[in-house]
Amino acid sequence: MRLYLGVDLGGTKIAVSLWADRGGTGGVEKLGVESWGTLPDGPTANIDRISAAGGRLAGGEKVNAIGISGGGPLDPEAGVILSVPNLPGWVNVPITRILSDRRAAP
Repeated sequence: MRLYLGVDLGGTKIAVSLWADRGGTGGVEKLGVESWGTLPDGPTANIDRISAAGGRLAGGEKVNAIGISGGGPLDPEAGVILSVPNLPGWVNVPITRILSDRRAAP
């Protein structure tokens, strides 16, 4: 089974969801979701919460990949949030590296 984490960065809400691909023709199944009002303290507090939510949802299992969406320019090659206009302080945030360092994603 392969696990995937989805992160939706919104101006008023952040959601983290866990999905499983069990192989075969069953498709991908949503296993759980956590969401909260976006914390006003910039990226650090929010990324801490994203990481913790991902860990809880995965229950210690390895997450094979993570997808991140946001309302601003992202650099998918570098895994960097360039800026999100509706999230103050989210400028040049290396979110892929941060979450990988925390073992939330490969």
